[in-house]
Amino acid sequence: SAWRATRWETAAVAAGGVCYAVSFAPLDLGFPVVVALLPLAWVWRAARPLRAAWLGFIAGCAAFLPMLWWSSRFGLLAWIAWSAASAASWATAGAAVGWCRRLGLRGPWVIPTVWALVEMGRERWPFGGSPWGEVGTALHAFAPARSLAAVVGLSGLGFLVVAVDAWCVEAWVRRHRPSGRGWREWAARRGGVVVVVGMLALAAAAAATRPALGETGSLRVAMIQGNDKNRDLTVDEVDGRLLERTHLELAGTIRGPVDLVVFPESAFDVDPRTDRQLGSALRSLAVRLEAPLVVNAQVAVPGREEDDVLHNTNFFVRADGSVAPRSYAKVKVVPFGEYVPFRWLLQPIVPALDQIPRDFLRGDGRVQFDVQGHAIGTLICFEVGFPTIARNYAREGAELLVVTTNNRSFGRSPNARQQLAAGQMRAAESGRYLLQAGISGITAVIDERGRVLRQTELFERTVVEATVPTFRGRTTYVTLGDWLPLGSAAALCGAALWRLLRRRICRPGAVAVAR
Repeated sequence: SAWRATRWETAAVAAGGVCYAVSFAPLDLGFPVVVALLPLAWVWRAARPLRAAWLGFIAGCAAFLPMLWWSSRFGLLAWIAWSAASAASWATAGAAVGWCRRLGLRGPWVIPTVWALVEMGRERWPFGGSPWGEVGTALHAFAPARSLAAVVGLSGLGFLVVAVDAWCVEAWVRRHRPSGRGWREWAARRGGVVVVVGMLALAAAAAATRPALGETGSLRVAMIQGNDKNRDLTVDEVDGRLLERTHLELAGTIRGPVDLVVFPESAFDVDPRTDRQLGSALRSLAVRLEAPLVVNAQVAVPGREEDDVLHNTNFFVRADGSVAPRSYAKVKVVPFGEYVPFRWLLQPIVPALDQIPRDFLRGDGRVQFDVQGHAIGTLICFEVGFPTIARNYAREGAELLVVTTNNRSFGRSPNARQQLAAGQMRAAESGRYLLQAGISGITAVIDERGRVLRQTELFERTVVEATVPTFRGRTTYVTLGDWLPLGSAAALCGAALWRLLRRRICRPGAVAVAR
């Protein structure tokens, strides 16, 4: 049966999935991800589409169930559904590789191409995408990998890692065969070495050309981390606006001159434009420090107040205390976290969805704020996982990236560390400093090479102040995007089309015989 896999195949791909999981926090070993996909590359090389899909799903479940266990804080259904959906992307990749094999496309470049395309698709679909747990992010602690990301992007980095695995498998399969003289035989046997050497060359080129990014100045930034309670707030604490008070108290301790103050996501529950108490406090703070503020709040969607839907919004309070007319509303809202797809169908049968009483809507697009003549791009929480958002900010002239985030619902789980790893890759890809302000941590300063210069512990009340440089210019990834996997995909599609045309032309009866 196409669905049936031998025990050793199932065990091997499951072990590879576990190896993949330990490459991410909490263990965060990183490098095992380079070999974690070897079993899949081996079995996919000769498997039919259904069998390849099933083995891919098994490996994906073994990888994502332990990696995403922290999502079980929203219920077992959320954890299992998200893990299964992520594993389904691996099943899709397996089916696609098996289909390519049916067309006669069997080269070791097929697997990395399909893998990268599936990862890119997972960033976009379904429900806006979920980039959590991509191959390249596991390598956030390795400087050469971050340098490569500045050239080929996260998907390109994943392409290169899987390419090494695929070529290693091909070389092993051919090790006892007589050595041929054709270029295909040479590439199959030595392609892995070529890929590794190419990766190192690209990393060295990225490190050498990084000074081409022009430093435009510096900004003194203060970030507030005001929640030290690893639990749900009581009704009295919510009614007493505890988080608002603690963040404003911490902001009141700032004495030195600063150019920007950043409050984290969910520090305030009311609209600073309409709430007199909050508006007055923010105005007084901005005027006293003579510095603008980035303020996050959950506000009603303009024109849809009766529908009870919200925007997760970053506001910009100018140094004179006025609120800028343009604000940034989060464009990547979290399915089953900030809104419920098909609520009318699921709400009656899934009581846990009562924890999400109102839906957030996605914003209209990116907005940059001006701080001392420097353009600042802001992201909100989950969005730091999406390479395209940070890339587009850099293309549009942003000189610094700021992330406001709220991970307190996940306690001391690996969620915050996994998000920080994603922030490292966004900084490296875009060639910009990235500042992350977390309501309960992790608040961090990440430089333009993706190095974490400073970070806080979870659930401590503190203010992080840092002087950070601003940059203009574009990395190769910002300029060309996902050029490596897309170029390989174009070649794969061309080869597939040629195979289909040849079959159609060469099939019996396709050519008429002249009489």
